[in-house]
Amino acid sequence: LTVTQADGKSDTCTAEVTLVDEEDPWARCKDITIQIDEELGAEGFDGVYFITPDDIDNESEDSCGILSRTIDRDNFTCFDVGVHVVTLTVTDNSGNVAECEANVNVTGTCTSTSTTSST
Repeated sequence: LTVTQADGKSDTCTAEVTLVDEEDPWARCKDITIQIDEELGAEGFDGVYFITPDDIDNESEDSCGILSRTIDRDNFTCFDVGVHVVTLTVTDNSGNVAECEANVNVTGTCTSTSTTSST
């Protein structure tokens, strides 16, 4: 750091500046619709459809960078037909956290029937 007076005299010293990020990231979600197939799921995993944070993230951001994105539910079956709220949690590089919610609309039909025997 150099300080100069009006008469031209100056002096220099060392200064340490510490930046503290206390601002939460901007969590942005988008709603999605998934189509379930009872036997294969939408991705071929025995009737289970998996989603990732990227599926519902709508360009969340942070000026100091994002460390992680997580969701509170990542799989659905044909028995989950309907709308489900999924929470996206965004954590920035300084540990600040923000959340948003997305509606996951699960469509499809379950045709399985359970069999019971009578004695």
